[in-house]
Amino acid sequence: MENFSDREFQLFLLKIQNLLKKQSTEILAEFKEHVASITEEDTDNLDPRQLIKLLKDTQLILKTNVEILREIFIGINLEHLYKNVIAQVKSPSTEEPPPLKTFRNAAKEILWDYVESDPQQIRHETIKKDHDVPSERTHFTEEESSEHESTESTSHSNDIVLRNYQLELAEEGLSGENTIICAPTGSGKTYTAAHICSERSRKITSTKHNGVRIVFVVPLKALKDQQRKAFRAYFENVHSVGPDNTLRELLKSPNKAAVVVMLTAQNLVNAIEEPSSSNRKVALEEIDILVMDECHHTKKNHPYAKIMHHCMQNTVANKQIPQLIGLSASLGAGSKGEEFVTSEESITFNHYVNLCAFYHAHKISYVVNYRQEIEQLINKSEELIKPVPARKQGDYISVLREISERIMKDEDAHFAEIGFDITSSQFENWIVDQKNKAISNGEAVTKDACFYLQHLRKAVMFYEDFQIEDSYLYLNEIFSNCHDVTSPNRTKWIRVFHEYIDRIDIARHQDLLENNQLVEILIKEIKEIYNKNPKSQGLILCRTVYGTRALHRIITEQMPNYKVSQIFGTNQCDGKIQMTEKSQQRILNCFRDGKLQILVGTDILQEAHDLPACNFVIRYNFVSNEIGSVQVAQGRARAKDSQCVLIVREDSNELMREQRNRIREIKMIETLDEINSDPSRIRMLVDKAINENIEEEIRRSRVTREDSEVDLSTFVFCCGSCARELFTADQLRKNGQQYICIDPEFPSKIDITNYSTPMPFSRDDHEGKFFCKAAECSDRKEKRDSLGTLIRYKCPYPREIGYVMSIRALSMRKVDTARPSPLKKWTKLLFPENCIIRDE
Repeated sequence: MENFSDREFQLFLLKIQNLLKKQSTEILAEFKEHVASITEEDTDNLDPRQLIKLLKDTQLILKTNVEILREIFIGINLEHLYKNVIAQVKSPSTEEPPPLKTFRNAAKEILWDYVESDPQQIRHETIKKDHDVPSERTHFTEEESSEHESTESTSHSNDIVLRNYQLELAEEGLSGENTIICAPTGSGKTYTAAHICSERSRKITSTKHNGVRIVFVVPLKALKDQQRKAFRAYFENVHSVGPDNTLRELLKSPNKAAVVVMLTAQNLVNAIEEPSSSNRKVALEEIDILVMDECHHTKKNHPYAKIMHHCMQNTVANKQIPQLIGLSASLGAGSKGEEFVTSEESITFNHYVNLCAFYHAHKISYVVNYRQEIEQLINKSEELIKPVPARKQGDYISVLREISERIMKDEDAHFAEIGFDITSSQFENWIVDQKNKAISNGEAVTKDACFYLQHLRKAVMFYEDFQIEDSYLYLNEIFSNCHDVTSPNRTKWIRVFHEYIDRIDIARHQDLLENNQLVEILIKEIKEIYNKNPKSQGLILCRTVYGTRALHRIITEQMPNYKVSQIFGTNQCDGKIQMTEKSQQRILNCFRDGKLQILVGTDILQEAHDLPACNFVIRYNFVSNEIGSVQVAQGRARAKDSQCVLIVREDSNELMREQRNRIREIKMIETLDEINSDPSRIRMLVDKAINENIEEEIRRSRVTREDSEVDLSTFVFCCGSCARELFTADQLRKNGQQYICIDPEFPSKIDITNYSTPMPFSRDDHEGKFFCKAAECSDRKEKRDSLGTLIRYKCPYPREIGYVMSIRALSMRKVDTARPSPLKKWTKLLFPENCIIRDE
């Protein structure tokens, strides 16, 4: 028998504790039923291994289990330990387990058998001497920590030991340098960041009157709770910005201890951009350490990029910036549109240099020396692609093509001859361009024709991807509400559709005989997975909300014995169906608790939520970018023997996009090695990029001063549907991310529809929506687009009511121009967005 060190005993204890992480009344009841049948005689000759097996099989968790298990490696008789567990269940007691006789040899034997039988449990053979700790200490990866939320306010940093690869990731941050940490999902990046913050806070505290102020930024609100768990293991004061406390209040608290604040990127941007007179204003100098989760979002106009822009402003002004720590599982491969420091290197290489320059970091921290350790810890999913032949186009599609050709023929003056029809993917982009041109030119008839052509194209896509019934129901929903539409243009096309309704019905019933192979392969794949492992849990990702609903219906109908639900983003909606945060959380909690087997959703499931390790992820004719592919394969399908399956049409662009992503993924790995192979050269390139960013910031500041002289009264915002003038740009105010119309004449130009119950938020209540009152818009009733949201402010504010405008419902023109241009983003106005007056 090989001798094992005390250190290895400690590690084995941690393995056992990790097995006991699922708290369930059903499991506890099962355990009680088991021990009730055991007599004292049964325990006399008990093999010590049976205790471990019982605990492992039942995943028991008792209030006293940690204290009991700790005794294993400080000397106990396992037979008596088993009796003690039985006593605790039969007659719960708060008393500590009695001192028991040493039985170390049995523990050694269990350790050997357990490690040899389960390759996923990593036996640490070498531990650095300066990291030796008492037996209570625990290793945590993100995967393990997801079930170990601490509800106490007490810090447990002394109980946690980072693995070797986590210490390697932490080296740059521990030295006080800015860094970007890149490691797979589930490897414990958040714990690594928390460890850095804990160690750094001890050094920073000595020079501060108050405690260290740490801000942890997430892209979406749903991630805050997930990341809070790791920091609560290190810090007593971990808070979230909410209705009861602002970021400024938390940072300014007189607490002498370190304070950690969790918030979304947009919340931080709002706080930084508050007017100087506001009691919510926050300066970056007040933050000591700034941790940016999912930092690959730092690009273009994302709030992450805005935060880094404010850091650059501080640099130009010779003001302090926080220590910056970025976290990501995949940094992306970059794009041709980026401005690069050098033309001699690859796009990905330059992308990484630019990202480092954003974070003022001279190194990307990733695992080099302990790759074998992390590879053993992280389960890698089997990635499969299942191409499916394109669906045969029957009479149903022929009828839809005929309707579209009739609409285009009637609008022949505006629709030039094109080399494709509604069955082509090119048609989708083309019709959007035609619609935008029609809006810009004020051509209402053409715009309405484009509206119905867009929906006919969507109906074709739903036919190709789902069942014919899904396409048919969608068309009926669009064309059946003739009584809600009095606009002569739209009424005309609705009547055209109804001329074809009988032929559509006949074609639909004929095509019902042919099933969609995409759907058949999906159902077959799910059944095979559950035949192999009936306890599987998994995700099915789909591009659209309507597609999510369709797949949910199909799976529920064809597999009625499976527990299936659907989820999509709060900003995503399909007609009148929209998901609230509460309904999202309810569904996600059911999935985490094992009450759901399959969750169908849009791309928000790629990174937006804390989900358990899944046995499978199926992407249904849906491929995002290379970051999304990595997030799905590594971040979601990370259970042992898991699968990540792409079911894709052979004729779709998705197959080509997936192949491109796989090439980019290889390039990302190679570039990580390349970028850290020559530190002095990378430092030079990053410094060059930082200097260029500083020069750009100085130039932008000069332009901003010049832009402040723009006459906003010469720009007119109009209704995006009917082009009616609504207000001039000087009547617009910006409050955080809200753009509010303050024109006293504006209420006379709108109709307001109040919600049955106001939607409460921290600073205001959303009371309803408002619509253009012009005859052409008001005649459309249910089909018209909302101009924005009516809100009532709770906190002190210059006004009680706010008309918050929706940019996509607006168009814009100059006073001396007849035709307005459609709008998509506030940053793409006819004048610089920063000219809009901010509310004081």
